[in-house]
Amino acid sequence: YRTKRMQVAFRRLAETDTLTGISNRDHFTKNAEQALSEASRKSEQLGLIMFDLDNFKSINDRYGHSAGDWVLKRVTEVIKPICRKQDCIGRIGGEEFAILLRASDTESAAAMAERFRERIASISTAETGHDFKATASFGVTTTSNSGYVFDTLLSQSDQALYQSKREGRNRVSIFANAKTNAST
Repeated sequence: YRTKRMQVAFRRLAETDTLTGISNRDHFTKNAEQALSEASRKSEQLGLIMFDLDNFKSINDRYGHSAGDWVLKRVTEVIKPICRKQDCIGRIGGEEFAILLRASDTESAAAMAERFRERIASISTAETGHDFKATASFGVTTTSNSGYVFDTLLSQSDQALYQSKREGRNRVSIFANAKTNAST
């Protein structure tokens, strides 16, 4: 019994981002690739949302890493309740997150990203003892735009994320390919 508990604990440690409690990059990637394979076989759409926190380095530089860590944890706390049980959320870099949405078309993925954006922008930082604004820039794509290859989805949602950054931050952009030409 003890051995089994230790195995479960070690697996959880290997799969989880210790700061935020969500999937780490490796675990997120494995789950996403498995979901994409299933969705491809069933011809189901999936959405991928990537976001990163705007000007996060300046939060760490001005208010300290404890304030930055607080923001990362708080962001996770405000977006997790919006995610559906079948969705997968992961921290894929320092201040960069991804959410794989099952059974999601472009419109619903963009709407979900907008809900996340609004929730993050409404975070009160008073608990940190500092007054600053936390915002995030989002990039969205779906399998109907980008196909069922994880690296392609990730790359194209990242392109849309950087479009959001170029256009002023704290916004949602949708990857546009030859078939579509949309941005919110």
